[in-house]
Amino acid sequence: MLNIITVLLFLAVPALMIFLCVKFKALNKLGIVLLCYIVGMVIGNLGLLPHSFTTPSVTNVTVSLDGQLQQETVVDVLDNEGAVVETVTLNAENGWTQTVKLPYENADKVAINYTASDENAVITASQGDSTLSLLQSITICLALPLVLFSLDIRKFFKVAKKGMLCMLLAGVSVVLVTFVLHLIFRTSTENSAQYAAGAVSVYTGGTVNFGSIRNAIGISNNDYIIFNTYDSVVSVIYIFFLSTIGRKFFIKVFKMKPFESNSSASDSIDSATIDESVYTYKELLYKKNIPGLLVAVGLSAVIFGISYALNILVSTVNPSLGMTVMMLSITTLGIAFSFIKKVREIRKTFQLGMYIIYAFCFSVAASADFRALLNFSLPIFCYVCVTIVIGLLVHAFLSKLFKIDADTMIITSVSAVCSPPFVPAVAASLNNNAILVSGLATGVVGYAVGNYLGNAVYYLYSLI
Repeated sequence: MLNIITVLLFLAVPALMIFLCVKFKALNKLGIVLLCYIVGMVIGNLGLLPHSFTTPSVTNVTVSLDGQLQQETVVDVLDNEGAVVETVTLNAENGWTQTVKLPYENADKVAINYTASDENAVITASQGDSTLSLLQSITICLALPLVLFSLDIRKFFKVAKKGMLCMLLAGVSVVLVTFVLHLIFRTSTENSAQYAAGAVSVYTGGTVNFGSIRNAIGISNNDYIIFNTYDSVVSVIYIFFLSTIGRKFFIKVFKMKPFESNSSASDSIDSATIDESVYTYKELLYKKNIPGLLVAVGLSAVIFGISYALNILVSTVNPSLGMTVMMLSITTLGIAFSFIKKVREIRKTFQLGMYIIYAFCFSVAASADFRALLNFSLPIFCYVCVTIVIGLLVHAFLSKLFKIDADTMIITSVSAVCSPPFVPAVAASLNNNAILVSGLATGVVGYAVGNYLGNAVYYLYSLI
């Protein structure tokens, strides 16, 4: 019951942040997402969340045996005290392997490190999902189609060609930087390809994309928390830089040209569709919009269900590909339904999707354990900090070559590195609303391609 109440409170946090942004202009300039991150990190690190909410209830324990032994073997699974908690039988029929779900921790709330009674048996353990991680997964799977429903791909590419080119350059920059990092860390770091894929997915689409593919590429819960902790800290500094002296820096150092307004292009698209003004969220409660939104949520749930079924089906053949297929299916079906005019014209699906993403951002921030900073991981830190900083500089250099102005480069970088929720705040700090549509449009496209690119990089880099 306590976990249910906590989930409801997490879902209500974005409404509180929106209310505060409406009431206080200073907070509105800060932005909803940044508020969700700050408050989430504070609450998560003050230990205010219930232990049962943040801790997995089970551990998935896989016991395997070398099939060459050619002899059926009974193996006892032991806990920290050496007591038998489970007995499994391994033979040719079950492929000399068996997986069981066992308690994650003992009565003293200490994580159990399971071992095998047979020295020839190998135990592989992975944490189950906590209520918090389940909330993150579900919000992603529901929010992503809702955001994509509102995307008119053909129109966006027609009116935001410069922004789309700049988004392509942002993706190229991230891939180039992570490729160099992988060449550096591939021999010393076993999970280098995973970190590279995580960085590519985050810094082309956002944390949503990393959350989408983390299970698919095998990122451990501990590495995921460390990655997000570093990302949260570095991203705040990155946003602050771009919102203050970024424009002057790139115009002076990189000799980038100032922004030139193209009002005809901006006016050719209904910017209200992807408007993230805090004042538009109240329209989610308008009676005329509720039926359509319920249909959209139902459709998003159906997409989730179909994709989850594909996950189960593929997992029976290749367990490592199940989650990949699921998340790519969600992305693909979300885009496919956006081509249906009646679906695309459902009012406020983008805002509803973004509201759920705010809840996701809050839950991710609450997972950022600053104690992880004490256990410093150089590879993960480099994949976060170096990718953001050097990637930004490479992006600026490429944008200069293609004669893209500083404001467009900045807003596209923000939409790629930090995702669309940060775009309005940075556009406001630049005092340039003309780039808002381009930034949001490219960011939404980033949501769509981030999953594909992250998975592609993982499988490609794994071969190197």
